[in-house]
Amino acid sequence: MRTPVAFVALATAAWLPTAAAVALLAPDASDGFAPRLVVKFRPAGDSGAPTADRVARLAADTGIALTHVRTMAVGAQVLTSSAVRSEEDADAIAALLARHPDVAYAERSRRVRAERVPNDPLYASQFYLLPGTTTIDAQSAWDITTGSPAVVVAVLDTGSTSHADLAGPGLPGYDFVANFTYSNDGNVKDAAGTYRDADASDPGDWVSTVDLSGPLAGSPCSTPRDSSWHGTSVMGTIAANADNGSYVTGVDWHARILPVRVLGKCYGDDIDAADGIAWAAGVAVPNAPPNPNPAHVINLSLGDPGACPQFFREAIDAAYARGVTRAVVASAGNQASGGDHFPSSCPGALSIGASTFGGNRAVYSNYGARVDLMAPGGNGTAGTPYNFVALDNTGATVPEADTTSARAGTSFSAPLVSGVVALMLSVAPDLDAAQVRSLVKGSAKPFPAGSTCSTAICGAGILDAAGAVRAALAATGAPVPVTLVGYYHAGFDHY
Repeated sequence: MRTPVAFVALATAAWLPTAAAVALLAPDASDGFAPRLVVKFRPAGDSGAPTADRVARLAADTGIALTHVRTMAVGAQVLTSSAVRSEEDADAIAALLARHPDVAYAERSRRVRAERVPNDPLYASQFYLLPGTTTIDAQSAWDITTGSPAVVVAVLDTGSTSHADLAGPGLPGYDFVANFTYSNDGNVKDAAGTYRDADASDPGDWVSTVDLSGPLAGSPCSTPRDSSWHGTSVMGTIAANADNGSYVTGVDWHARILPVRVLGKCYGDDIDAADGIAWAAGVAVPNAPPNPNPAHVINLSLGDPGACPQFFREAIDAAYARGVTRAVVASAGNQASGGDHFPSSCPGALSIGASTFGGNRAVYSNYGARVDLMAPGGNGTAGTPYNFVALDNTGATVPEADTTSARAGTSFSAPLVSGVVALMLSVAPDLDAAQVRSLVKGSAKPFPAGSTCSTAICGAGILDAAGAVRAALAATGAPVPVTLVGYYHAGFDHY
């Protein structure tokens, strides 16, 4: 669209346009949208003249073709003009008309639309996605973008199940669990003597009494437990199918999920996780096939207390160096500690702690100077409304039926950030890792007054999906849309 340069000069000239200025208002190629003009005439002057005569005089004096459409309730006149072929034209013409002595004000019409609200039945319970001072306001972000299938998010976790609300966004992943006992999938050894394979599905990570008296004796697992289906829950937080009338809503409606299995029975191995990071980013891993879908975002809802191992640092560095990955997002951990925790403490990782609905630090969340950002993680108290609504499976051991459950933890704060970064990259695909980090932190919401969080121990603030997407869009130089909210009055059947 052309720039209405004539109106810079008119700002200091008399209201009457020059011939050159009028010429610059000639119609250009139509983009299919022609805003209307809203003109309010002054009550003084020739107020007794018919509206049509006043419009005709305004058109003659300005040299702009004007057609009267109707009178508004506030007495303003709705006009159209053949000279309007773009929003820039309409803004420029309105500015010119406003300078006429008979005009009180002149503006152009603007589009308004309903806020994008998905029809998934459990969306209203996903408090963390809704607008608010302590929630991420994904709803306003969706007015700008609902994501892009060009963006790939890798989830390093327990693997994936065939949950109906994850149908579509999944990509073929890889299983990096090398140990036979922990892998729990009955695979045969590969060429390197490990039990890694190309099936990233989650066979279940339950622990039985037999396990604890046999192959898992002496392991960190101390009691029997059912399968967690943790990977499915994390994937659903990022990219559950949205607006499909079932289950929950993911942050990004269109991103593709790359499952990378690194957690098995009881726990996972950091060596497997480091190889998983490298493979997810498109880095070659010995004895594993090349990854044809390198990830733009890598989510790590896992970890353990301790300093970041050097090989983990190198894996993250290699991921960024490959050039596709823009963010490695890691949960800060659930030990309620200010000490070291990896991989969230690894250089290059975005460390995400958990906040509550009230904007406080969740009691279980780790904290400290190493935390980059907080995001809602649920309060962790069973039976309360402020927990995550997560995709789940009814199987106590192996996968059975699809379901949902209430969950909490930094494991769910991190994928909120991963989903928002995916939305950012859908509107600004050329952002680099440093820009992503800067924009997602710089757009964070401040902690509310009286919060148990501060920037000293909880990072830059609380994740703001809408703010981050707007910041990403602004970084491209593109105009940033403004959301207008309409309210419906049932008594008058009117918005």
